[in-house]
Amino acid sequence: MKLGWLGALPLLALAVHVAVVAALGPTDEVWWSLQVAWQVIGAAGCLAAAFAFRPGDLLWKAWACTGGSLALPTLVRLLNGPARSWDLLPALSDPWVRLGTLVAINAFSVTGAILFLAAFRRTATGLGLTDRRSFRTAAATVIGALVIGIPVLALDLRDALGGGLSSDALAAAVSVTGDMICFSAVGPLALVARGLVGGALQRTWTLLAVYNLGWLFYDLTTTTARVTGHVDGGTLVAEAVLCVACVVVGSAGFAQRVALRDVSRRAAERASTLAA
Repeated sequence: MKLGWLGALPLLALAVHVAVVAALGPTDEVWWSLQVAWQVIGAAGCLAAAFAFRPGDLLWKAWACTGGSLALPTLVRLLNGPARSWDLLPALSDPWVRLGTLVAINAFSVTGAILFLAAFRRTATGLGLTDRRSFRTAAATVIGALVIGIPVLALDLRDALGGGLSSDALAAAVSVTGDMICFSAVGPLALVARGLVGGALQRTWTLLAVYNLGWLFYDLTTTTARVTGHVDGGTLVAEAVLCVACVVVGSAGFAQRVALRDVSRRAAERASTLAA
C-alpha cells in the first residue's frame, strides 16, 4: 500500500461525500449511512495501527483509545438506525444515558490525545524538539484551543443552564471540552511531523494533527448553527468536517502500520544480508 494514496484518501472521501449528498439529498438516512461509513474507516485504521504494536505499549494504548472513540458512536448509530427508533436497545433513548455515552466517547478521545502527547515527550528529545520554539508552538495551540473553544463552550453552558440543564446542551458542552483538550495536541503532533520530514512516519503524525484540529471545528460549526438558527447549512458543513476527520485518522492509522511493516521488512533484509 502506497503512503501517497493514504494521504489522498481523505480528499477522495470528501469528494464521495459531496457527490452522495448532492445526488440523494441531505436526508437522515444519507447522514446516517455516511457517518457510519466514515467512522468505520477511522476506527479500522486506528485498530490496524494498534495491532502493529504489542498490547500494553504506549502507542498501542493511544491508537486503541482513539479507535474506541470512533467505534463506540458507530455502535450506537447501528443500534438506533437512521430513524433513531432505538428498537434494539430502548435504554439508549433516555437523553441522560446518551449524555453518559457521549462522556465515554470523549473519555476515549481525550485519553488517546494524552497518550499521543506522552509519545511526543519521548520522541521530542530524540528529534531535538525541546527548544524554545517548540514549546512556543505547543503553547500557541493551547491558546488557540481556548480562543476557539471557550466561546463555543460558553454558548453551550448558557443554553444548558437556561433550559433547565438540557441534556442536549450539556452533551454539546462535554463534546467541546473534550475537543479543546484534543486540539491542544495539534502543536506537539505537528512538531513531531516536522522533525520527521522525509521519514516514513511523517505522514502519520501530520494526519494526527489534522484529525485533532478537525473536531474542534466540527463543534464550532454545530454550535454556531444551533445558536444562529442556520441548522441546515451548519449540518452540511459539519458532516463534511466529520467525513474528513474520520478518514484522516483512519489514513494515519494505516500509514503507521504500513511504515512499521516497511521498517521491519528492511531490517529483516539487512539481517539476512549480513548473515549471508
